[in-house]
Amino acid sequence: MIVEIHNAGTSAKNLTQRLLAFSRRQVLQPVFLDLNESVKRMDTMLGRLIGDDVEVKSVLRGDLGTIKADPSQLEQVLMNLAINARDAMPRAERSP
Repeated sequence: MIVEIHNAGTSAKNLTQRLLAFSRRQVLQPVFLDLNESVKRMDTMLGRLIGDDVEVKSVLRGDLGTIKADPSQLEQVLMNLAINARDAMPRAERSP
């Protein structure tokens, strides 16, 4: 429970940073990231964001290596992909 509260706080902080960066057209800050770790960190938040009627399933690969990207932008891309996928599903295909 405490880990989830901490993760929610971190997600809120990151969202605030993204909103501030967008409003100020802030310069990107790319760093080397483990893509699998980034996806794992987002799993719980994506599940809550999408809703209970859609199952989020992450399939990770061990041989991805690292990428150089802005962490906030990567999180935004993952959220947009998940929401767009949810919105593209007919209601009948969603879990009860």
